[in-house]
Parts: sequence; structure tokens; C-alpha cells
Amino acid sequence: MRSTLFPLGHPVPEEDLVGRLSFVDALVSRLEEGSSTMLAGPRRIGKTSLAKEALRRLKEKGHYTVWIDCFAIRDKEHLTEKIMEACLANRTGMPKTLAAVRERIRQLGPIPVSLKLQDFEMDISLFANRKATPDELLDQALEFPQKLAERDNRRIIIAFDEFQDVPIVAENTIFKRMRAAFQEQSRATFLFLGSKESMMQTLFSSSREAFYRFAVPLPVPSVPSDSWIQYIQQKFASRKVHVDTSIARELVELTGGHPYDTMLLCNEAYQLVAVDRRDVVTLPVLQQAYDQAQTILEPAFTEILGGLGRSALMRDVLCKLATDQQPYKSKQHSNAVARSISKLEEKGIIEKVTRGQYRFTESMFKDFIIRLFAC
Repeated sequence: MRSTLFPLGHPVPEEDLVGRLSFVDALVSRLEEGSSTMLAGPRRIGKTSLAKEALRRLKEKGHYTVWIDCFAIRDKEHLTEKIMEACLANRTGMPKTLAAVRERIRQLGPIPVSLKLQDFEMDISLFANRKATPDELLDQALEFPQKLAERDNRRIIIAFDEFQDVPIVAENTIFKRMRAAFQEQSRATFLFLGSKESMMQTLFSSSREAFYRFAVPLPVPSVPSDSWIQYIQQKFASRKVHVDTSIARELVELTGGHPYDTMLLCNEAYQLVAVDRRDVVTLPVLQQAYDQAQTILEPAFTEILGGLGRSALMRDVLCKLATDQQPYKSKQHSNAVARSISKLEEKGIIEKVTRGQYRFTESMFKDFIIRLFAC
């Protein structure tokens, strides 16, 4: 069965990490050497794919790896269980180890699981029987990576995706508890990912925050245009479809090289030529594919816009930024404009280029704004 030509909606394999394999190499080296790292940036720019490829390589080298999706965590107890499960899976190969241990305690579980966890009998039975308080269990879970790594003479790398969301489901003091536990762990390295860039930068660079200077902020690189062009031509050629360099370049310019949007536009263009059994992507095909991609993205863009409020000021600021005008030249009060711009930066919609100049992090969202508001 053929795989999808342009992967969408899930972490991409190594061969589709366009132009950023050297970044993965550097990330692997940092984590292996014990340097905790922070990756921040808007959603759908490939952070998760890059991080998971780094962890895959580290696992191949014999290190233990843990992935915690904080966005999917329901509450403190769920966070505790996910940390324990992910750590123990390195021993057992089972994603639901605690559930198996609970069954074993009831004399129904498999013996092999018991043998693999024999030296952690006391630690795990506490979780299995739920005898301790949620806070006691959380503290034990936070300390467990070091115990496991020491017992097995390994380095363990723990990744927290959407890390800034942890206090939403746990408590306001959770970061202090995590820092207190993590800073004592010599065999553990931590990788923190977050889509709310401003919040993540504050968490790790403000002296008022618990994780101040705990991890090195590492900028996620954009994909060079030439790398995209080469990738696009090679992928289409693998299905015997020709894409001229000028068409590939136009495609990248339309998306601004945004990883998800570029893959989406490529996929829509391929679907059009595949249905019509064509062997070349022309400019009209690309334009039709772009319109289809915008339609697909419209619900997500509408949701983003809804999160900004419905004020006339925000609309005015968005229009001026989208059409490369100076937002402070509007009739609105400059402080109000500054607050709107700050909000757009916090949400990862725009980023500062130079003093008074900003760019949209997603070119197709910029075009969506221009079309919607007739800027």
C-alpha cells in the first residue's frame, strides 16, 4: 500500500524533515550530553516532528526516552500516571504497565511484567494500590526518571510537549515542584516544547519563574526555499509528475515556506494532477490547489481569529500588518495598538522583524485576512 506522498496531520518521518536534519543532529548531541533544551514556536511548524526524530535516534543509541503530551493531560493524577507509564515502557515495552501491575497484584497479571519490574516492586505497588495522596504520587513520579536511569545505568531524555499548559490541569505551583525534582537528576535530560512562544520564553528567561535558565532556548529554524524546491521536485518526480523550478518556487512563496501549509498545498496539487492523470503541475493547477488549501485551512483560521476578539481595532491592526502598512499611523490610540500587537505576538501570529516592523508567521493566514476583510 502506497504511503501518503506529502505527510499531514502527524509527525513526519526522517526523509520528510526538509532542510532541518542538521538541526536534529545538533539537538541529539545537546540532549545526549545532558543539556536540557527548550523549543518554542507556533503550532504546525514541525517542532514535534523534529523532537520525535531526535528521541528516535537517542533510543536507537540505547538511551531511555519519554514523551509527555501535556495538551492531552486531564489533571494532576493523569500527569502522574503518564510520566510513570512512559518511563516504565522503556523496561517493559508496554504503554500500560501500571494497569498490568494492578492486574498482577490481583493475581491476574502476566509474570513477565512482574519480573521486569521486580526491583521497582515497592515504588510501583504504591501507584497500583493508590494508597498515597495525589501529591505524594506526583512527587514520586517526578523523581522516578532518575531512579530508573540510575538502576539501569542509562541516560533518560524526557520531552514535554505543550509544556506551558501544565498549570492549567495541575496547579499554579506545579512548575516549582517540577524544578525542585528535575534539578537533582544527573542522569535525566529534559526537552520542553511549547506553541505559546512568548509564555515559553518567559518561563525560561524570567528570574521570577521556577524554570529560569533551566533549559537552553533553541530557535527552530525555518526551511530554506532551495531545500523546499528540491524536495518538492523530487517527491513529485517519484510519482512521475514534473514540477518546473519556477512553479516550485511560486508554491513556496505562496506558503512562505510554512511546513504544514507547504505540505498541504503540495498534497492538493498532487491530488489534482492524480485525478486528471496529468504528468505536470502547471500554474493554473497550483492556483486551484491554493484555493482548495485555503478552504481546508479556513476553519482553523476562523478559530484563530475568534480568539483575538471582534474589536474594530484588532481588525484594523491585522489589515495594516497584512498589507505592510504602519499600524501606528491609524487613528487609534498608540497604546491600544501596542496591546493588540502584543496579543498577536503572544499567540504566535506575528513576529517582530525590526523596530515597528512585523511579519505573519503563516503567509496563508495573512492572505486569509486580506481576503476576509478586503484589506
